[in-house]
Amino acid sequence: EKGEIKIRGFELVRRDWSNIAKEVQWKVLKVILEQGSKEKAIEIVKEYIDKLRKGKVAIEDLAITTQLNKDIKDYEVISPEVSAALKLKKLGKPVFRGMIVEYVIGKKGSSISEKAVPLEMAKDYDENYYINNQIIPAVMKILKVLGINERELKSFGQTTLTRFF
Repeated sequence: EKGEIKIRGFELVRRDWSNIAKEVQWKVLKVILEQGSKEKAIEIVKEYIDKLRKGKVAIEDLAITTQLNKDIKDYEVISPEVSAALKLKKLGKPVFRGMIVEYVIGKKGSSISEKAVPLEMAKDYDENYYINNQIIPAVMKILKVLGINERELKSFGQTTLTRFF
């Protein structure tokens, strides 16, 4: 009515999602609400996926922010934020309960936790992680309601069989 949008429950209002995921989700939501164009929404997602694949996204836009809820020694599971905090500690940086950890999922490592690198140390990023675990999940909350599936978002210049029926 007033042209305002109040958001709850979406990634774009959470700090534990990357800025790129929040940005894409916001643009998709906005184009759906203002223009009613699912084609434009798909185009927006594909543009971001393409940027990620080509390495044209600033590392800062990929940072995930999480707060340590316990002392580092009290964690039984080494989650990505704990792994990043341990890497900071190894550099002699103070790590403490309540600390905000900003990290990026890099290319080196076999698990997501191993790939987690503090933002200040990040030199590269795992584009597949950001596509499959940040961008796609953030926009699918909106697009699946419109009958769009993940395959449509990931296909570039390909026609799916469903278009022929």
